[in-house]
Amino acid sequence: MASSDLPRHVAEAIRSSPLTDVYVFGRRGPVEAKFTNVELREMGKLENSVPQVDAAQLPDGVGDLPDRDRRLKERNLATLREFAARRADEKPKRVHFRFYASPVEVLGGDRVEGLRLERTRVEKGRAVGTGEFFDIACGVVIAAIGYRADPVEGAPFDGDRQIVANTDGRVADGLYAAGWIMRGPTGVISSNRADGVAVAEYIGADFPQGEKPGRRALETLLGERRVRHVSYADWKKIEAAEAANATPPAPRRKFVTVEDMLAVLDEAAARSVG
Repeated sequence: MASSDLPRHVAEAIRSSPLTDVYVFGRRGPVEAKFTNVELREMGKLENSVPQVDAAQLPDGVGDLPDRDRRLKERNLATLREFAARRADEKPKRVHFRFYASPVEVLGGDRVEGLRLERTRVEKGRAVGTGEFFDIACGVVIAAIGYRADPVEGAPFDGDRQIVANTDGRVADGLYAAGWIMRGPTGVISSNRADGVAVAEYIGADFPQGEKPGRRALETLLGERRVRHVSYADWKKIEAAEAANATPPAPRRKFVTVEDMLAVLDEAAARSVG
């Protein structure tokens, strides 16, 4: 991590971490998991950690799926089978992938001491509890369960799919959607980028150059309301300060608070006045 721009205090916390085992629980099975195969394979290449999978939880096949989905799921299953063959003592730390388990209770008093989970089965694509429970001893619980969008007043909202109703990103005149709010919780950064490009093209076509005041009007409004804002030139000053503060081989020493970033601009302004 020395060559990354990870803040020093974060890197020190990671290096000194007492964690040896991380459990990743899925409420449904390996076939229903939403990770990409690229993401999954990377878990098998970690320097100090080895993935662990219970082979008994892996199905023989992925079932009847469209070609594109089937290929992805088959690759995921193949990678998980490779993980199932890995030894727990290969490396000092382990990441355990467990499926068919739904968390129901965090155990402990003043601090987290464990997690209680219910074993599940998949029915019509949904996780259904079986009434059988088990506990895992742990000191930290990180929740990443489900996806729920926040409706925007005036925008047509599809509560079942948790999206703003749209046609290929178009919602209404002058209103657009991209990413998960457009199509639900699927896809990663690369697919969201394509959505952003499509919406930018819509905006370019719908509002030809010169038709709206754009940035000038925004800057005027911010000035009238005495709202401090950071321009691209200001951001470049912050970037230069981070690079100047770096300890090689790190490319920069990042500021971690807005106050620290604004202080750089204030000091630059004071020097120019002086």
